[in-house]
Amino acid sequence: MKKRMHSKKINSHNQSQNRASKFAQKRINRNGDYAIWLVDGASIRKDINENFVKCGTSDQFRFIPKNHFWIDKDIDPKEYRFFIDRFVYERELLTSGKKYEKAEKKSDIFEKKERLSSLECQKAIKNGRAKKELLTQIKKKLIKKYSGAVKIWLVDGSLVRSLFLLDYCEGGHDKVYSFIPKNEIWIEQALSPAERKFIILHELHERYLMSQGKSYKNGHIGATEIEDFYRENPNENLNERIKEEIKKNEVFCQQKT
Repeated sequence: MKKRMHSKKINSHNQSQNRASKFAQKRINRNGDYAIWLVDGASIRKDINENFVKCGTSDQFRFIPKNHFWIDKDIDPKEYRFFIDRFVYERELLTSGKKYEKAEKKSDIFEKKERLSSLECQKAIKNGRAKKELLTQIKKKLIKKYSGAVKIWLVDGSLVRSLFLLDYCEGGHDKVYSFIPKNEIWIEQALSPAERKFIILHELHERYLMSQGKSYKNGHIGATEIEDFYRENPNENLNERIKEEIKKNEVFCQQKT
């Protein structure tokens, strides 16, 4: 799942900030004027804006209070420092007068360099020079309940971002990412079991639509609408809908063989 393109409407800046205050769960640090908070990302995506993934500030999301930097609590704690260090670096660039686009590109380079120099990443590279060997370190557990012709894996999202793509968020599949093997869907292991189901539904539906010839943009919008529906209607049978999407993907795989 790349950066999301579809978003819920917020009635007003003040209303969104008032609603958002209940999602901040624990202050973990401070940098200058900014307080760094862990927040309930799943509830934010359900109630306010499904674009919130990983982290953000009020410059990116109107519902985040001024001088707050929020990190989704479902993110693996070992990644906190990467997000915080990037935030501090990018903030310094913007304060010095750099335009946002240039600051973002330089921050990408900064974060990638920091990730690659980490002990975890160095160990992964040393132990798995070939892509096949790296994949064995990234893929943690097959979700047998939902796997058939299309295999659904829990993966180390931190390593995916460090070794393949910084923008990787929550989940993805082979129709979007070239580094994901054929007929596979990846879901971040750090997500809660409840949140995983919504992302599995999203990735299955998006993959099916793209298999039918839809562009990534259109497939993503369609999958986001389905995901939003089940987030906003908890009485609907999410498990049954996931099973339907699994069958649709399996039928397409059989047609291709």
